[in-house]
Amino acid sequence: MNKVKHLEDNGIYYLAKEASQFTTIRSLWEKIGGTFLSWDVTRGRFRKKWPPEWFDVNVFPHKRNLSSFFQQLEFLFPDCDYSKIRHFYSGPFPKKTKALICTSMWPILPKNERNFATFQFYHGVGDKRYKVGIENEYPPMFDHWDYWMLPGEKDCQKLLYHSKIAGITLSDEQIVKIGYLRFDKYINGDYNVTELKKLAGIPDNGRKNILFSPTWRWGGGTLMSHYKTFCDLIPQKYNLIIRNHINDANKLSEIREYCRGKKIKNVYFLNDTIMNINDNMTFADLLISDSSSVLYDFLITGRPIIFNKISSPNVMKSEYRFDIKRCGFEFIIGSQNILNVIEKSLTTDQFQSHIDEVRQNCFYFLDGKSTERAIDFINSVVKKE
Repeated sequence: MNKVKHLEDNGIYYLAKEASQFTTIRSLWEKIGGTFLSWDVTRGRFRKKWPPEWFDVNVFPHKRNLSSFFQQLEFLFPDCDYSKIRHFYSGPFPKKTKALICTSMWPILPKNERNFATFQFYHGVGDKRYKVGIENEYPPMFDHWDYWMLPGEKDCQKLLYHSKIAGITLSDEQIVKIGYLRFDKYINGDYNVTELKKLAGIPDNGRKNILFSPTWRWGGGTLMSHYKTFCDLIPQKYNLIIRNHINDANKLSEIREYCRGKKIKNVYFLNDTIMNINDNMTFADLLISDSSSVLYDFLITGRPIIFNKISSPNVMKSEYRFDIKRCGFEFIIGSQNILNVIEKSLTTDQFQSHIDEVRQNCFYFLDGKSTERAIDFINSVVKKE
């Protein structure tokens, strides 16, 4: 039986499917508390057309096993309160709910069908299209959230673009410039890098740490296409840290077995059951990725980035001012030696001005006070409800 922990109820709830999607609001939870929620009913494929009553009646009999979800929550958010609801759309949500803070795009009730405020803190800044809209998996409901708590102008323009395609006009009041909560700890220096490396099991062996953090197949993920090349070559000179997307967790046994079979050392595996990505970034000297939102998170470090070349219909071409691809070398597997690309990346400063420019263009404020702004805004809204 799944353990359900639910202590003092302050009316603040966080909703997502995966525990890792809550890490974007960790600093918020640390300040104001609240209860984490997920749902225990699965769903089938969404249709291309959605009758108005669809979400209320289309509840499926299959139950999710939430035990791993709760275990991961307890690791990522020690001593947190958590519970569950039956259905991601209709709840029912706790009667004392004052604020529902969402970090994923699963549909929620529109404003006229609930009596609490909703806030969207989407869990990543990136170039993958939203899974929402007329031609996409979920129905267009950008206006179902009362407030979009935006980390920067890049996400603002992305939201407005997708809303326009869906025929939805958001009011100025719904668009709230907050800044990126994930950056606050880094900007304010609230990290003990030595302790984090120890937690991750990364030794102080004099080697630089190369973080390979790809997305999954929906965004053109490169974990399975690149791991053999990277495991064969990178550990010859560096520590290779492989951080998989949660949807690729079942692939790790194959990679571990490959390394064991070839007796490859200096390869380390991390994910959100060990530490969140922002803690992970503090001791990474270089990032290799594809279309993962980790790319934009890593901008705050100012350190080198390498982009695995991909092609995916789910990845949008970014505006020049927001284009992360300006910030490092591209790697084409089969045509280049990854060790040479890493060496070039670590010894050049030709991308530094681009990193600084793109970071400034993509994110608001960058002052380490985004969490404070979010708290002030949520409190002001809740007092009105």
